[in-house]
Amino acid sequence: MVIVGSMGYDDIETPVATGSDILGGSAVHAGVSASFHLPRTPEGICRVGMVAPVGTDFSDSHQRKLDQVRHFDGQEDTLVQWTMLRQFPPR
Repeated sequence: MVIVGSMGYDDIETPVATGSDILGGSAVHAGVSASFHLPRTPEGICRVGMVAPVGTDFSDSHQRKLDQVRHFDGQEDTLVQWTMLRQFPPR
């Protein structure tokens, strides 16, 4: 299975928690989810691949984590950075 989509780092702030540079994007979520349903073959061959642009700022630790669950070859580009601020009404 080959998944084509986006990859980016998210900054998220809610009233109960915040996070910065959280790995996200449609290709990441679909690829990791698909890897649970299509695990590696007994020979160790990945059955899930992902195509997404990544920037030079893509961390080695995220690369290693994604390599554990599926095959990934990134094309050097600009990594997308998303920021979300979720404000809830006071209770």
